[in-house]
Amino acid sequence: MTMSYTVGAACVDLVRQVCVSKEDAPPAEKQLKKCLQKKIKGECNTNEGRAALARRSLGTLCMRGRLDFILKAKAPQVAASVDSDGQLGGQTACTRGRAACWIALYIALEESAFLRSRGDDDAASLEGVVLRVELEAFLGEALEAPWLGPLLQAAEQCRTEPGSIPWPEDPVARLAAQHSLPLWLSSQWVGLLGSEAADKLAAATNAPGAVCLRSNPIKIADRASLAKVLEEEGTQACPPPGAFDVDSRLLWVKSPAKPNIRGSPAWQGGLYEVQDGGSQLVAAAVGLRKGEVGLDYCAGRGGKSLALFGDRVVSHDIDPKVDLTTPRHTRERREKRDAVACRTLTPAPYTREYSNGIRRFPWWQALEELSKRARKAGCRVIEGGLGGDPGANLELTEGKRAREDGGEAVLHLCRTQGTGLGGRGGGAMQSVGEAAHRPPGGGAGVGDMEAARLEAQGLATLRKVVTAARCHGSCLAEDASSGGAGGLADGVLVDAPCSSLGTLRRGPNVRWELREDEVSQFPPLQRAVLATAASMVRVGGILVYATCTINHAENEAIVEEFEATVGDRFEASPLEEAWGKVVAGRVLGGAARAREAYAVQLLPHVHGTDGFYIARWRRRK
Repeated sequence: MTMSYTVGAACVDLVRQVCVSKEDAPPAEKQLKKCLQKKIKGECNTNEGRAALARRSLGTLCMRGRLDFILKAKAPQVAASVDSDGQLGGQTACTRGRAACWIALYIALEESAFLRSRGDDDAASLEGVVLRVELEAFLGEALEAPWLGPLLQAAEQCRTEPGSIPWPEDPVARLAAQHSLPLWLSSQWVGLLGSEAADKLAAATNAPGAVCLRSNPIKIADRASLAKVLEEEGTQACPPPGAFDVDSRLLWVKSPAKPNIRGSPAWQGGLYEVQDGGSQLVAAAVGLRKGEVGLDYCAGRGGKSLALFGDRVVSHDIDPKVDLTTPRHTRERREKRDAVACRTLTPAPYTREYSNGIRRFPWWQALEELSKRARKAGCRVIEGGLGGDPGANLELTEGKRAREDGGEAVLHLCRTQGTGLGGRGGGAMQSVGEAAHRPPGGGAGVGDMEAARLEAQGLATLRKVVTAARCHGSCLAEDASSGGAGGLADGVLVDAPCSSLGTLRRGPNVRWELREDEVSQFPPLQRAVLATAASMVRVGGILVYATCTINHAENEAIVEEFEATVGDRFEASPLEEAWGKVVAGRVLGGAARAREAYAVQLLPHVHGTDGFYIARWRRRK
């Protein structure tokens, strides 16, 4: 970008750049951040200019399917002249002219509604001369003069006569056009929920999600006390209204719309974490009690680990940096060199690198982040030797005590080796156990045998860490008195890698970056991860399977197949047992259903949370 850029010019180029980016390009938010970090003179360097750039670029990218339909339907001569064909979704052909037209329509038709949804009740739609002046000033030469008149006319007609927009008759195509969704996703949601419910879901997906806070019971008594502290800082927060009040630690921020979280003394002091209400319900579903040991099998950055109840939690994840085509001895030399040998006890919640629109971080950055977050929250963190000689990291598994710092709640951190999915996913990457789920005709090659070896080795390591947690870090010999539960957890959470379709409102451009064929990669992985994690549950313990997606193949189908596979070893366990009658009644739609329901699909328009799926079982034998 040049030094002479205006906000509008930067906005046009950013929208175009994101639309034509390759599949491995950073997500839109990352590209926006890079743009804002550039030293651009003039209005781009003011707070107002930066806010306008962020709001209008991300808003346009989110709504570009709807905007493009309106452009073609209401201003066809302009659409034809911007010289841009191509299908929306994936890589979209997009010239600066088309990007400028989308932005103009966004400002005219969508921006005021967005501002009102963020709490600016005084935001008014721009009309007539005011709108013309704003478009001319903001977009400048990017919006050619012959286009301005037809665009203003189209916007005015859409605003005054909403019925004049010729939406498609087909329910799937109509949903996609009205709510700016890829056609394949629209088809999935209509098939899963029906047209009416899918319409409400899509509308909620296009509205910004509430900023949700989780009070930390280690540092502050309750959420009412936290609300008072935040009020003193200038932030208004309150419990969610009615049915949306799904957790006793949950607060919604009322104002400002975008609070300065990192600048908040309460956040810096560990009094709260930013976490969606759905995530809080997932963690609460495990229902750990005092003295019990929990295992967060796919910990990722550890948000749900910190939300789990109980004295001791093991945060586990899989290091996917394993190339099964590399000779074993070569890999082992690299592992020793990097101090990440498979048998070490290291806090490595891997959350991947940038790919396909999801913000990802190298595992060593997430490692540092979780350690800091846990200590800030008042947890005692057992690291077992961070970044040193791999031999030193074996101390805990040999029955000696690892380094422990501060606090009463204890967080154990463990990483084992596995193979990487190579694309979008949740906390853990591809379980090495997936080798057992090959399609018919798939032979067992060297890679499969090596994967099986790594899986067995990784599970052995994980069992030692869980045993250490159960014995409070003392010698493994003490496990003889633990009633046969050594190496097994009282509650296991599987926050499985998934397509993340339930969190689209948190990433405006993700819907266009995710391909349909990517979604089909997840069920085999989810089956393998769930089966492996189930082996870590003690008899009488709880297993929770969760995703942040709205997709039958990744949710209900996985649950049905798991239940058919395990037979009577696991039984359904009502969510009410963990959540309590009040919360379960709100979430599950009444006391009668709450007494029996063990699985639920959370939906933004129903529960006010992101679209999480939760299923809960108890191990019988």
